Amino acid sequence: MTRMPQVTARDLVQFLKAQGFVEDRQSGSHLTLWHEGRQISITVPVHTGS
Repeated sequence: MTRMPQVTARDLVQFLKAQGFVEDRQSGSHLTLWHEGRQISITVPVHTGS
């Protein structure tokens, strides 16, 4: 089985924003993004060095 490539939190957030997600809230080191059209949220851990 092949390994998935590593993706930084910054790159992931940038990609999700390009797909229509907006920052909803942040609690500590976890950023929650919301997509109004799909009515879903995604939480991304944003740790040091990410």
